[in-house]
Amino acid sequence: MNRMKSLPEYLELAAVAHGHICAGQVLGVRLAMLGIRELGLDPIAERKRIVTYVEIDRCVTDAVALVANCRLGKRALKFRDWGKVAATFCDLQTGRAIRIAAKESSKQAAKDLFPDLPREEAQQKAYAQLSDDVLFSKEWVKVEIHPEDLPGFKGPRVVCAECGEGINFKREVTVGNRPLCRRCFGEDMYYESPAEQSVNPAERRYRAKGPARSAYEVWGSPDGKDYLSCRAEDVADYLRRGLIEKDAVFQHRFEADTGEEASAVLYLRRGRKPYLPQGEPKECPNGCGAFYYPEGSGQCPNCGQIS
Repeated sequence: MNRMKSLPEYLELAAVAHGHICAGQVLGVRLAMLGIRELGLDPIAERKRIVTYVEIDRCVTDAVALVANCRLGKRALKFRDWGKVAATFCDLQTGRAIRIAAKESSKQAAKDLFPDLPREEAQQKAYAQLSDDVLFSKEWVKVEIHPEDLPGFKGPRVVCAECGEGINFKREVTVGNRPLCRRCFGEDMYYESPAEQSVNPAERRYRAKGPARSAYEVWGSPDGKDYLSCRAEDVADYLRRGLIEKDAVFQHRFEADTGEEASAVLYLRRGRKPYLPQGEPKECPNGCGAFYYPEGSGQCPNCGQIS
C-alpha cells in the first residue's frame, strides 16, 4: 500500500520544514509526487530503495527531499549543481529511474491562469492546480550508481599523501603511487587556506601584480631513466593527455617563482650541469627592479607573467 500523503498534507509539512510556503515549495512537492508515483514506490515503507538526484539548491530541493524521504546524510539525496528545476528518482531494486523537470512554460501558464494576482501568489495557486503535463516533462533514464555512492557503503579510508587529511568513499585520486584528495590533485576549490592568502610583506607590492609562487612536481618512469616536470596544477591535464604515464612515479615537489627558477632547481636535483635560461635577461617593464627572460618563460619573479 502506497502511503503517500495528499498535496495539502505535504504542503503543510513543507512549510514547517522549509520555514515558509512559497511557489518553489509547491512546485517541488508536485514534482516529487509525480516522480515517486511513476516509480510506484512507497517513500515511507520503501525509502531504502529510493535515491534522488536534484539539480538545483533552491526551495524546490527541500520539498523534493521531504516527499521522496531522501536525506543527504543518508546518502540517498545527491546534488548536481546544474541550476535546473529538475530531479531524477531511482529505484535501486529494479534499476528504473525517471527524471522530472519543470517546464519553462509553467510560469506563463500560472500567469495566464491567475492574471490579476501578484506573481508569487499566482504561481502558488497555479502550481497546486495545473496538471502534471502542463507543469513538467518526464523522461525514463538510466542512472549508473557506483557501489561507493550507495547508501550504507562501507569502504577503506585513505589518507592524502600531500595534506594528510582522510578521504572517504573512494573520492581520492591515485597518481602514480600516491593517493591525493581532490584539492591536492589540483581541482578548483571553494576556499583558500590562510597559508595561501599570506604573502611575505617585503614582496606584497609585487605579488599583488602577479600570481603566487607556483608548485612544481617531477614525475619519472618506474626505472628512473625518464622524467618530466610541470606545475602541480597541470599534473591532472598532463595525465589526461598522456604526457605523464599512468605508471609514473612521483619524485620531487618544490616551489619556484618562474619557469627558469624551476628548471634551475630541477637540474640541481637531477645532478645535471647548471641550467642556462633561454635568451638574454631584461629588466622588468613594471619597474620592480627584477629581471626576467622574455624569450623563455616571460615570467618576472616579482610581478608574474609579463605580457
